[in-house]
Amino acid sequence: MTPTEPPPVQTVDPREELAQDRTALASERTYASWVRTGLASLAAALGIAKFIDNTVPTWTVRSIASLLILLAALSFMLAAWRYTGLCKKLKNLDIALIPHQIVLLISGFLVVCSGFALLAIWMMTS
Repeated sequence: MTPTEPPPVQTVDPREELAQDRTALASERTYASWVRTGLASLAAALGIAKFIDNTVPTWTVRSIASLLILLAALSFMLAAWRYTGLCKKLKNLDIALIPHQIVLLISGFLVVCSGFALLAIWMMTS
């Protein structure tokens, strides 16, 4: 190649581009699934604390609700960890992803909400 020749144009195979898009969408669906699992666990914990409070011993309600809230917080943290891990792998490709800072912010907010719910469970039940 001589200095006056332009560099060869690299074309991206459409199938490869579609595969990258499918990977990005699958990652977003996985993140949404982890968050949905965490929210369901958080809702179950609050429901147990509210509606079963007077039918079983208090320590049982607190224990079950606390475990569910901890599961919710763990789900939110794992969701962010999995998504940011994939973002790091795909950062050099030309794929439109949700910025990992936003994902970390959302997941962090949900973990803080879980902490407040745990605090409320221990203060609410007597």
